[in-house]
Amino acid sequence: RCMVSNSAGSLTSSSATLTVDRTDIEILDDMVKVIRDHQSTKSTPPELKIPNFDLNNDGSVSGADITIMQKIWTIRLDRYMLATTKFMSEVSARYSTNGDPRYIAELDVNKDGVINDVDYLKIQKVLSRGR
Repeated sequence: RCMVSNSAGSLTSSSATLTVDRTDIEILDDMVKVIRDHQSTKSTPPELKIPNFDLNNDGSVSGADITIMQKIWTIRLDRYMLATTKFMSEVSARYSTNGDPRYIAELDVNKDGVINDVDYLKIQKVLSRGR
């Protein structure tokens, strides 16, 4: 909630959704954090794993996947295609609002409390930078 002035100069209370413009580097750093925060091993119970964050398909979400995301702009095309296809699939599966168990704050790029097409397209643009 914020205070705004109306045409008569009086202050009134208003509810507004504020969005945040963020740099490509900030967004990429958040995508790296998503991978780091969801690491798993081959022995992690399946219900706790997020397979689409296993960017190299080795059966675990680990430092290797973090490195892939950190270097997404410079990795070989075949690795890039696998990593971005998997990651973006997970982003679309996470369309939700803050409070929903599917919601991951870092995927809400504009910080409006909703993961939707706006966030998806911005993440996709950032990951494809230079391609």
